[in-house]
Amino acid sequence: MKAAADPLAHRGVRIGAEDLFALGALVRRTRGSRPRTAPPLAGLAPVPRPGQGLDLHEIRPWSLGDEVRAIDRNASARRGEPHTRRYRAEREPRHVLIVDLRPPMLFGSRRAFRSVAALEAASLLGFDLAQQGARVDAVALTATAAAPLRGGLGEAGMRALIPALVRLHDEALALEAAAVAQTLDAALEEAAARHMLKGTLTLFSSLDVPGPSLVAQLRRLQSRGALRLVRVRDAIEEGVPRGRYAYAAGGGPARVVRIGRRRPEPAPEEIVSHLTIAASEDPATVLGKLGGLAHGAAR
Repeated sequence: MKAAADPLAHRGVRIGAEDLFALGALVRRTRGSRPRTAPPLAGLAPVPRPGQGLDLHEIRPWSLGDEVRAIDRNASARRGEPHTRRYRAEREPRHVLIVDLRPPMLFGSRRAFRSVAALEAASLLGFDLAQQGARVDAVALTATAAAPLRGGLGEAGMRALIPALVRLHDEALALEAAAVAQTLDAALEEAAARHMLKGTLTLFSSLDVPGPSLVAQLRRLQSRGALRLVRVRDAIEEGVPRGRYAYAAGGGPARVVRIGRRRPEPAPEEIVSHLTIAASEDPATVLGKLGGLAHGAAR
């Protein structure tokens, strides 16, 4: 008797690192292999930047004039005297890709799950920014936690992010049947509290299960830097009347999806620079839409 095929192995449900690496080649072919703009702060004269930056420079004994809030409690305890942390300002523009991999994203009716489309879009934007000399990091929002992922400068930094994003997506698929979705506002609040969400932030999400304070949380994130939203929609969201619909997930128990439910007021799109992509669109089409974001302006 022939064994049943794994429903999670279908193309568009699961995506591999090699598929996302290939998007870097698509960006290079489409945009050109050379950076299109000079990295900010390049030149002979140093330009002062506000704040201390995010890169740890050194831990040294505390001295008069140092800020008390910079004291490192662990280092002070180990060495028996106050020590302070000093950070170095980043010289490259920093971008953080916030990718929603919660259970509501693990759904799709054409070509790909919304989670797969979000990973593709994040990779396209990341490679596009990397070609301009930007530093790219990421945060993955899962059913239970916000996972920080450290990338780095240029394409090498972007390539360092992809295996971790693919692994977290695979884990999300394996847990989907039993997972209870954390609300988007709670996931973003956790990410902001636990991780350094500073710089230019781009959120890739369908905005499902938003939570009661999503708009307030987005406004708080805007105080940390430029915030852009890439909303990922499925084709079924455009053509099905509002209501509750049952569906089967990979042979597991029946689940229910809500189509056309009310959003918080005002809608997130009214306060955040945004664009909308469809999970059914191919990566080349999505790359064309993301061009404005790569230059700091949503279309």
